[in-house]
This record gives sequence, C-alpha cells and structure tokens, in this order.
Amino acid sequence: MGSYNAPVIHFEVEPWSAQVSADLGSVPSSGLMMQGWADAVARGQSQLLGIYAGHPVSNRIGSLVWEVSEDGRALYLLALGARPVKGICLAKLCRARFAAFAAALGVPVIRCETRRPGLARLMQRDGCRVRQRGDVWEIEARADG
Repeated sequence: MGSYNAPVIHFEVEPWSAQVSADLGSVPSSGLMMQGWADAVARGQSQLLGIYAGHPVSNRIGSLVWEVSEDGRALYLLALGARPVKGICLAKLCRARFAAFAAALGVPVIRCETRRPGLARLMQRDGCRVRQRGDVWEIEARADG
C-alpha cells in the first residue's frame, strides 16, 4: 500500500469577490447572510481568508469569514465554505488554528454556529461545547485548548 501525504493548508487575506460568494454559497442560510458578511468585510469589522491546499499556495479550496467580538471575549468563525481535501478534516484544522490564533490575541474562546448536525457531533467529539437551539447548533471551544 502506498502512503498519502495530505497537503498543507494555508489561509490568505483576500478581498471579497465572486469566487468568495460562490464558496460561501454552500453555507446553509448564506442567501440571507451573504451581503452582511460582505459589508462587514468591507468595513473592516470581519476578515476574509481564502483557503488553499498545497505548497506553494496554489489550489484554492474555499473561503472563511471571521471576526473578534467588540468586547474581545470571543473569536467568531462566521462562515466557512470549502471543498473537501483528502486526508484533512478542515473543521478540526480550523478549530485548532483559530484557537491558537485567539489565544495569541488574548481572546478566551472561539465560537460558531451551524445547521449541520454532523458538524456539531464532530466538534463535540473533538472537545467543543455544543448547544442546540432549534435547528441551529452553537459550538464553542476554549482558546487555550
């Protein structure tokens, strides 16, 4: 059996574009939220990252929008839309990288919401606190691990 080396994942700051809208179009309720995300990025309230697989950066796989709350108590992953990458759980990778980033910023927790029950279960098994409110799961992880 041959071995497989999963590609390195990179995040790059990007401006809003049609590609970003296409990536985030896979997010449930994105039709209602897309303009709000774009406006928040344009105002500098939220940050937009392109997600790339491979080294050097070459294969764009998706987009992510994030921000820190005004009180500095939480880093919110607002939207993530990306194609799967063999050998990588992008949800777990983003949780780990953004938890480290939040800790470096002095932000105690990272948070997100999802309408995908499988993602909620995966994140709960990975140590996140998960609460269900109707058809939305709120996910929270401590930045210090």
